[in-house]
Amino acid sequence: MKFDGFAVWGWDAEFREALAAHRPDVSYDGVVADRIRLAIVRQFVEFICEVIDREFRIGAIVTVESVGPNGIVGVFDLGKYKQTELARVDNRIFGLCNGAVPDICKEGAPILDRLLTCAEIVLSPDRVYAGSLGELKDECIARLRNDGSISDHVEGASPDGTDVLSFGPQRAGR
Repeated sequence: MKFDGFAVWGWDAEFREALAAHRPDVSYDGVVADRIRLAIVRQFVEFICEVIDREFRIGAIVTVESVGPNGIVGVFDLGKYKQTELARVDNRIFGLCNGAVPDICKEGAPILDRLLTCAEIVLSPDRVYAGSLGELKDECIARLRNDGSISDHVEGASPDGTDVLSFGPQRAGR
């Protein structure tokens, strides 16, 4: 998945505020903050996989290893059925787009971006023709920022920066 960073996705201000409120001992540019960012991205990717799975029932297992300036690095595993599952998705999109499949949905595109765009086409095929694809990804990005998940992750992170929370508000009484 293409990752433009916390600032571009609108997560930076929320992240800084959460560090100041819940982890004043953590430097924004330090190792612990990087681990918290990685934990947030891992949960975001897990959420994206849930969105994709609702539409395609592919049951992918994704492991995020790192986040770099050019994208999220990790493993996307569909098991022994990878080619069959992706071909099924491709055929479905080809049918919905009358053969005019957007480049982001073709082989070679970042796999999570590709599948998320395909899910968006399934949900709203009219977006393909309006040229407004990417709205579903934007909605997912905004949801993490706006539902308090970033703050929850920062607050719940262990002292070394690792995090065990799932995506979305988690604590009882909140």
